[in-house]
Amino acid sequence: MTHFTIYFTEQKTESESFIRLAAADYTGKSCIRSEILREKHGKPYFSETDMPHFSLSHSGKFTICAVGPIPCGIDIQEHAFHGKPRDADYLIRLAERFFHPAEAERLKNASDVKQSFFDRWAAKESCGKCTGDGVAGFSSFNTLDPANIFPRRIKKIPLAEGYSTFLCAAEDFDYTTKRI
Repeated sequence: MTHFTIYFTEQKTESESFIRLAAADYTGKSCIRSEILREKHGKPYFSETDMPHFSLSHSGKFTICAVGPIPCGIDIQEHAFHGKPRDADYLIRLAERFFHPAEAERLKNASDVKQSFFDRWAAKESCGKCTGDGVAGFSSFNTLDPANIFPRRIKKIPLAEGYSTFLCAAEDFDYTTKRI
């Protein structure tokens, strides 16, 4: 089974430095000279083929980085927009605009609309980061249906109250978390 390490800090951190710190801890070697390049839609990667894959996200007070042997996508979402909470009607309107119709419909019937909305958003962003497609085509796939996102796998990561965090990879995986 593929294993990822999810590095996190409870502070806003410069992205490239955090990636290098996480990759150095993961590999046990310096990553200071490793060039970070970007794919067509902006997904970052190390130019050297012997370096690990990684994905970075930040929201609220957290910066997180998943590092592992295969492409991945991680996303964390604070349950607020720019520090401002939003009501259920606002979140449902956003879901109708950006989510798959089945996800938007499920949200309308959720007992906790805020939790459900941010869970779906983080799950979708983690998939988009894994494939390198970003948010393009958000409404075209349904994260509630495992067959719809195949061959990707997504897991909710219980990192902190008031946040939704998901990790996505192309095969089944496990993970550990590490504060740095």
